[in-house]
Amino acid sequence: MDPKVARFLRLQHAVQAAVRMNDSPMAGKALSDTYDQFRDEIHSALPTDLHAEFDRLFPRLNQEELQPDDILEIQQAASAAKTKLTALSGWLEGLIESEKSVD
Repeated sequence: MDPKVARFLRLQHAVQAAVRMNDSPMAGKALSDTYDQFRDEIHSALPTDLHAEFDRLFPRLNQEELQPDDILEIQQAASAAKTKLTALSGWLEGLIESEKSVD
């Protein structure tokens, strides 16, 4: 398997594992941070011609200002991060399929 495809496949599986993570009300900050970490890692692995599309679809969440006592805000952050992680997994799946079809 092409090492580039293998890397994207590993990242996709890691993203999918994060999506399956327990989404307790307090997971908002952790999920947001996880999304930003995966987003940055994937961005660095992409060819530059995909950066604009990726940046448009997957902006950083930057949830540093979440207040631990604001349960509603944390739950909304968790939901947003989980949605973005799910979309990121699907986007990676499409990228992997397109890379496989080129080989």
